[in-house]
Amino acid sequence: MEAIAKQVADPISARIDKTIERINLRIQAMHDEITIIKEENKDLKQKVDELEQDAKLESLRFHGIQESEKEDFKKIVGNIVKSKLEVENVIIRDCYRIGKNSGSKPRVVMGRFGNQFHRNEVFYNRRKPKNSRIVISENITKSRFELLNFAKDKLGTENVWSTFPRGKIFARDGKENKLEV
Repeated sequence: MEAIAKQVADPISARIDKTIERINLRIQAMHDEITIIKEENKDLKQKVDELEQDAKLESLRFHGIQESEKEDFKKIVGNIVKSKLEVENVIIRDCYRIGKNSGSKPRVVMGRFGNQFHRNEVFYNRRKPKNSRIVISENITKSRFELLNFAKDKLGTENVWSTFPRGKIFARDGKENKLEV
């Protein structure tokens, strides 16, 4: 009886072992494929971020512009650029507020300029108006903005900055070493 049971069980056991081996090989192949897809996804996210940042090369953010009922943003930003920054002949293509109205502080005004040269000229003169509530900052992608704020929280505002005009994030460690984040 035992011999008959062994003759029946051995082929079944061998088939089960082969099936398990095929399943394990398939699982390993799927694991390898997932690893490749994760790397490709990471690369694609980085490329999308770079493309989004390139699309923002002609715009700046204006913080601290008080809100009113009927706002003409192009006129407001144009006046700031001419009177406070002393920059002439700058083409402003579009201006609009971004974000939700919290009521406590004014929303940011996004200004899109005619080209990068105009944007750069405004940005380089952003510190001219002394004692002004208006702050002009680079327009960076959401992921870079989140990284910038995270690094500022951890290392302090004075130790973290974004480069102009590409939006790369840098930080200074306690030893005055400059690191790209």
